[in-house]
Amino acid sequence: LEKRRLNKALDFKLEIDREVDQDKSKIPPFILQPIIENAIWHGINHPEIKEGKIEVIITKKEDFLQFVIQDNGVGIQYTTQLKKTHNSMATKISLKRILLLERKYNYAAQYRIVDLKNENLKGTRVRFLLPITYE
Repeated sequence: LEKRRLNKALDFKLEIDREVDQDKSKIPPFILQPIIENAIWHGINHPEIKEGKIEVIITKKEDFLQFVIQDNGVGIQYTTQLKKTHNSMATKISLKRILLLERKYNYAAQYRIVDLKNENLKGTRVRFLLPITYE
């Protein structure tokens, strides 16, 4: 749906590690959606980005699922400078939900947002852990 609204090429890749039991593992609803939407509208939706790319990678790390959402947009530093008065609700909502899960399951999510400019790349990477649950 967002790809149609964006009106530019958008490549979306979902990679799930073989060790992740896709039939039994539960991911809380709307944890990934706000982050992906943010990548589209604040990272990729700029004239200088001709073809947007978003990659979601889910891997198993011991008793956790690690989520990596990466885009090739303008980067969070650029977006923050451009929209100094804008306060991303998507980021706040996702982080708040992850913090609630941290308390419920007594673990550290290690939530990180990295501007890939620091790695001589373009875009933003969001990384966090969720405990593997089957409920």
